[in-house]
Amino acid sequence: MKQLLLTLSDWRILLAFLLLSSSFSMYFFPHNLNKINEIAGKNLQILDTRGSYTLEEVQELLTDMKAEGRELYHHTTSVLDMIYPVVYTIFMLSLLVFLVRNIWSPDSNLVYVGLLPLGTMLFDYLENFNTLGLLAAYPELSDSAVRYGSTMTGIKWGIAFVCLSMMLLGLIGWGVKKIRG
Repeated sequence: MKQLLLTLSDWRILLAFLLLSSSFSMYFFPHNLNKINEIAGKNLQILDTRGSYTLEEVQELLTDMKAEGRELYHHTTSVLDMIYPVVYTIFMLSLLVFLVRNIWSPDSNLVYVGLLPLGTMLFDYLENFNTLGLLAAYPELSDSAVRYGSTMTGIKWGIAFVCLSMMLLGLIGWGVKKIRG
């Protein structure tokens, strides 16, 4: 496992997945959200980007999307948002292990911190499948399904925050190490 993590921390893999991840977050998702907003006639905040949500908020969001927007949201969730978690997970894993390897040592067991983004991916998939279920059930949404989805979203963002904080601290630590020589 350690050898696989070290292999994934190669700068070329890191760069490739940074570019792939950026293409999703800077082009594909905004492009589809802009289309959904055009259909709705106003700016909407999809479930994936919220910290939490209620039954009333989901009902309002899906109603505002109209049928065409819900179809695009379904497509975005069932295609793009099934690929994206793998892409950003490999990027975050690669960066975390790259930083550990370059701040401490490739032999350090701290490289296993690179596995933490797998938790983000797991809860992202649970959130995505729940969102697809909500879209299929609309307009007959259940409060328990919405609460479950909101919980998965919150946990996903919580783990992502920890990962992003570790990456930021690692980049600072690596920079300090480089400056000190």
